[in-house]
Amino acid sequence: MPQGNEKRQLIVEIVTAIALPALVFTGLYFWQNGGADNVAVETNENEIRSAKVREGLAAVVRINPLSDKIFRSAEWATLVDFTPSIPEVPLGRPDPFSLPPGIVAPKPTGGMPQLRG
Repeated sequence: MPQGNEKRQLIVEIVTAIALPALVFTGLYFWQNGGADNVAVETNENEIRSAKVREGLAAVVRINPLSDKIFRSAEWATLVDFTPSIPEVPLGRPDPFSLPPGIVAPKPTGGMPQLRG
């Protein structure tokens, strides 16, 4: 009986040695490619996007371009630019760990603290 049990164990080990890597590589293949179902969904989404892009481009073509008469009109020439000027301000301090100007550091109390026992 021990002889048959050893043969059965050998067969199980051989099948496991072949099946386990095959399963791992198959799973890895589908994981990297997103699976078979995702390919069809992605193709469908790409078709929908390209149809929407075609619709958008067709709408842009239908719109009449602005004429440059606006920029040559008297109203355009009288427009005033109200853009505010932003002054240059230094950012931060040269040494961010130093005390800000006008603040005096407290005087040390002196010496090392001593334990009384």
